[in-house]
Amino acid sequence: MKETEAKAYIYLKSRLRQRQRLYDFALTDYVCSSLVLSVLKHENEALSNAEKRASDEVHSLSERGQRLQASLGTIQSAKEVREDVHKACCKSCI
Repeated sequence: MKETEAKAYIYLKSRLRQRQRLYDFALTDYVCSSLVLSVLKHENEALSNAEKRASDEVHSLSERGQRLQASLGTIQSAKEVREDVHKACCKSCI
């Protein structure tokens, strides 16, 4: 009977070691997964912030482009008026 108990003890100890290894692996896997998830969340947040900054920059550049276009239109109109006035002046001088 002692031999059977010894075999049972060795078997149970072996199973306990296997379960401990599985538990350790699962715990390591969980910690690694949590770490990866944390890194991915941080990267996602950084990308989201970069996307917002890029969108704001595009919006700002678009507004600046519109203002420049309006300024060019004003300059062109002023140039046309000046040319018309110059032509009228030259006709009256002749």
